[in-house]
Formats: sequence, structure tokens, C-alpha cells
Amino acid sequence: VEAFLEEVAVYTGADHISVFELLNSEFYERIYEYRVSADETFALSGGMLARKELEAWDEAFDAGETIVAESGTDPWIQRLPASYQEIAGGEIHTLIAFPFQHNNSLMGFFSIENADIKMAKNFLSVIPVIGAYLGSVRTNYQKENTIRQHVAILNQNRLELDRERQFLSVLCRDYTSVYYADLAADSFEALKIDQGANAAEFKELTQERKTLCYSKMIRQYGENYVVKGQSEMFLNLMSLENLSRELA
Repeated sequence: VEAFLEEVAVYTGADHISVFELLNSEFYERIYEYRVSADETFALSGGMLARKELEAWDEAFDAGETIVAESGTDPWIQRLPASYQEIAGGEIHTLIAFPFQHNNSLMGFFSIENADIKMAKNFLSVIPVIGAYLGSVRTNYQKENTIRQHVAILNQNRLELDRERQFLSVLCRDYTSVYYADLAADSFEALKIDQGANAAEFKELTQERKTLCYSKMIRQYGENYVVKGQSEMFLNLMSLENLSRELA
């Protein structure tokens, strides 16, 4: 993009070029800027424009038209909103603006300020091709950015999963029975049950990855394997209400 904007500036004699992307139904956002100066600096640059201030531009862009103003007295320049002039950062003597689209959907526009209109005559003839090219580039960029975000999320999830596996491997090494309980759903799964564990007597628990009722199984365990005098304390300690309160 940097080299492309520089070439456009050289080819048209312009001193300022901006690329605005349609951010949503109400605003354009400037995503690239090229300004010819003593050091010919190029930079990403912010800047927002309200669509309601550019209604005439939107109508032209929706029709696939190019805006060409050959002097500062042209109505296209005279009617520029103050917000645009502030973003431009200088006087505007000539202006070329055209949309970039993808699949007939407006994605943004390209503005070229203070170009030599005579120099730019040939450039004007290839604007439809450039608009289609820019639309395709931005679409691909957005897709790649979405893919990168998904990959980052997957990598983070994989890291968290690896940590959980390490944690479970330690638990499964040190304990005869390990469970995953969803207190909000009153359910649990057995992740590990040694043959010698009391829980191995429950046939339901030996069925791999079967989801069971937590409250029901705790009650059965307390009634069958906890000393009678301590079963009530065990059931209170392991109840959904108590665990939810302790883990909050």
C-alpha cells in the first residue's frame, strides 16, 4: 500500500492522499495517509468522517462515479465539511475522489488532493480498475485479520487445555478418583476411578464420559460409604450450596 500511494502521488502530482474505509453505517475512518513533504513521510493516520456530512459523496460513490474538482471554487470543494478540511490539514485546490468496492458493496473511498488534473487525465481512466483492486485488497486483509484472530484464540485455548491436562495428570496420579462437576447444572463426570476405589462399586460411574446427577450420587455415596455418625456432615460439606459458597 505504501508504494502504491507513493506512485499515485508521483503520477498525479498530488501532495496529499487519503484512504477512508467504511467503518459502519454512520462513519468513515481514515486507514492510510500519504503526504508529500520535505521528507515524504508516510504513515497510518486516524481520522473520522460522518457519512451524513458526505451525503452527496455517498450518492456519487453508490453510483460508482468519480468526483473531480478542478479548482478551489468547484462546488465539490466549496461544500466540503469542516471535519474533512481539518483532516486534510491544508488548503485544497483540486480534488479527485473515487470509491472502492467489492461485490458491488461500498467499502470506502480514495481521495487525492491538489493533483495536477492535466497530469492525472490518464489516471482517471483506470480508476474503476483501481477501485476494484482496493476493494479486493481490503476484503482479503479483513479475512486474513479474522483468521489471525481465530488462530490466536485457538492457540490460547490450546495453552489453557495443556495446563488443564497437566493439572489433571497430577490429580490422577495422586488420587484414586477424580471428577469434573458442574455445580450450576447439578451434574458431574468421572475422569478417573481406580478399581479399588469405593466409587468403582457404582456401575454408572464406570461408564466412560457419562454425565450423572451430582446430588443423587453424593447422597448415595454418603449413605453407603460414610460412617453413619458423619454422613450428615459429609452431605452438608459436599452439598451444591456449600461448595458453591466456598468456591465463589
